[in-house]
Amino acid sequence: MVQPSFQSSKYRVLQRLIDRSATPIWAIDHTGKLVFVSAGLATQLQLDSESLIGRLAVVSGKSPADPLDALAASLAAPVGIEQTRQAWLQVQPANRQRSVKTTIETLFLYLDQAAVSDAGFGASGLAELSSTGHSATGRPDGDVPPVGFPAPAAFWESHRPFVLAIGGFSAAPLPGLDVTLARQLRQQLDAWNQLHHALSNQLCLGRSRSAQRLRRQIEWAVSRRADLLISAQAGCLEESIARDIQVQSTTDEPFVTIDGPLMDAELLDASLTPALHHLLDDPQHLATVLVRGLDETPLEAQSQLWEHLRQSGDRLRLIALTSPDPKMAASEDPALVNDSALNTFDSGTGFTDAIGVLPKIADRFCGPTIVIQPLQERVEDLPLIATAILQQLRVGGECDLDRFSQAAMDAMVLYPWPNNFVELKQAIQHAASKASAASRKSAAVRSIQPDHFPLAIRSYRPSGHPSPEVLKMDLDHEVARFEAALILKTLEQSDGNRAEAARRLSISRARLLRKLETIEQTPALQASDWYQGLTFDGEQSRD
Repeated sequence: MVQPSFQSSKYRVLQRLIDRSATPIWAIDHTGKLVFVSAGLATQLQLDSESLIGRLAVVSGKSPADPLDALAASLAAPVGIEQTRQAWLQVQPANRQRSVKTTIETLFLYLDQAAVSDAGFGASGLAELSSTGHSATGRPDGDVPPVGFPAPAAFWESHRPFVLAIGGFSAAPLPGLDVTLARQLRQQLDAWNQLHHALSNQLCLGRSRSAQRLRRQIEWAVSRRADLLISAQAGCLEESIARDIQVQSTTDEPFVTIDGPLMDAELLDASLTPALHHLLDDPQHLATVLVRGLDETPLEAQSQLWEHLRQSGDRLRLIALTSPDPKMAASEDPALVNDSALNTFDSGTGFTDAIGVLPKIADRFCGPTIVIQPLQERVEDLPLIATAILQQLRVGGECDLDRFSQAAMDAMVLYPWPNNFVELKQAIQHAASKASAASRKSAAVRSIQPDHFPLAIRSYRPSGHPSPEVLKMDLDHEVARFEAALILKTLEQSDGNRAEAARRLSISRARLLRKLETIEQTPALQASDWYQGLTFDGEQSRD
């Protein structure tokens, strides 16, 4: 099946030739949509190729709810294909209808005018690749006729760049792709370091809007000495950002770290003693206090902290770390901390939040709040961040290898990273250690592969999950609700005549009376007012 915009006489001939082949082939246009799905791929996936046309083949880190959208997303091209021009990947289609998982060894080609005129992969090169007759298993198939490609000049007159995926290719025919990817990432990293040499934190890497905004916010915080609020999910290394800001802005003042949730007023005073003594020694001295979990710090401790901040003026700077969207405390009075009006219970997490941030402390944060986005929202930055982490390990002597394979990079992009950057660092450390040990035993191991990562990452496959509502459904209760609704509706249609209602329901009157007694004794069944929407044969709905 081919998208209508790709249909013409010459391309219909091409489509017929490709459809005669068992080779799985698909094409993705410049917007990320599937515009061509061969019969070979449709047969292997056991579905109609037309059902995939127009769906997005883009990896987002989140599994789409629609099974066909999830399947289309699993056919996405590797990250950075526009730069590498060609890449090999083991594609594992997310076909939820099949219990047996399929793996397609696939060659991805990024085709534009520059690509088809390139000496290595011109029109003749594409024709040679397509005419090899590889089957879906990667073995040559002599019965498959060669597939020809039209002259490129006419094609580019009406079409923009697109990605062509050809199944049945092992990694061997295209050596050096991992090296090319690693070289490009290294060049990007070097260019970034030259441009942003002052921003050493790996969280700032990347070209996404989140990365650019984070860099601007850090530069603002470094340029002036002011109280600062940093908001992030767990595992986002927000404390490292705070320390980098402190180091870049000043190096000659104490930096005190406090675990807010563990504090009371007395313990807070003891923790702040070194910084307070430093301020008393000289009116020109400065100090900074970092409070972890300010929104979970007891109000009594927050009130005591505010008093120290008030007495010290601008000489004592506060950097506070909070969870995303921190709440404001309902009262300035610590005595109300146990008031029932301040307690909110989250049935999903089982966490009782009776605190929040004191308004008088919140008023000190006049500048922009630094919000660190989770790693799942920065998929496009992940290859560069992962490369920087690997380089750091290599410089520290913890890894002998200097690159990831394309398949390993794709595995990292697909994984949702619930613990964000902390989990990414730990996973790369694990993979680097395992790959280095393997490389010492075999010279064939030259890059980090998917099987070097922890099991949770290398075995992860995007797939749909039933909604919580479906998982919690009580079948017996739902059947009883429907039965009660049907009985009440029938009784209403019979003008309250129970004998007539029993006849219409094909049950005895005694049985109907027993069921009505059960309904009267069960409030949940009496609340089945949705029976008003039920209709019978020949009856029009009241809606």
